Amino acid sequence: MEIILYLIMAILIIYNIRLSLQLTKVRQANVRSVDSLGPEETKILADYAIEKRKWQILGNILFSLALVCAFIGTTIETSFFVTLYVVTMIAVNRSRIRVNKLLQLDN
Repeated sequence: MEIILYLIMAILIIYNIRLSLQLTKVRQANVRSVDSLGPEETKILADYAIEKRKWQILGNILFSLALVCAFIGTTIETSFFVTLYVVTMIAVNRSRIRVNKLLQLDN
């Protein structure tokens, strides 16, 4: 069981690194100012911000639980919460990519 969890965690970490590299490439593109967005795009952007904030809060809670488990729990409990934390960071990175793609000039 532990091997499966470690394998899943490794795959998710690799995927998160890939998303972070993709985010870096998207951020290098020219972006529009927020003032030039229409009302629909502004609403979409606000929805993305709310979604990202929820995932960030959940990620902070899971990271804190992983730290607590690292000191008083077992290795498998720590790995479980770290895996969940990585999942939340994947969601945050995907949200950031969507925001940056929305703001790109060549839409």
